[in-house]
Amino acid sequence: MNLYIKVEDGQPINHPVLESNLLQTFVDGIIPPEYEKFEKIPFNEELKKNQLQKAKCVYVKNENGIWQDSWTVEDLVGEEREKQIKMLTEGANEALRIQKAYAEQLINHSIQISDLDGYSIWNQYLNLLNNWEIKSVAPTTPAIPYLPTKDFEGNWILYPYGK
Repeated sequence: MNLYIKVEDGQPINHPVLESNLLQTFVDGIIPPEYEKFEKIPFNEELKKNQLQKAKCVYVKNENGIWQDSWTVEDLVGEEREKQIKMLTEGANEALRIQKAYAEQLINHSIQISDLDGYSIWNQYLNLLNNWEIKSVAPTTPAIPYLPTKDFEGNWILYPYGK
């Protein structure tokens, strides 16, 4: 997939377009000189340190004379930040609701809890969930207690603050 971008006065205009679209657009099948080659560079998610940041892309010309994406990360601010915090909070509350329902189901029906230690651990877990509250989602996702599990020897393990 070959891409081109329109350049005026040394600055890229709009967004990259497919070479095949340009060839269909221009009757003679020749791409005008104001369109220069473009290379798409995917965003590296590892650049983001937390969920209150966003990717920002600008187009730059590399040492080979080909335009390409150049990525940076910037912090969310204002209304955009508030919307993200609200979304993270709602997501954490929904995860909490689901985990509580699951724990209550297991405790009330004892379907998968075959021993007294397991019953006790799941009750402790439900107590942790009932007492858990969001203090702040910034700058990372809140650590809701993980589901109890068994180790390799069959002993119950409870992670009260996430792994």
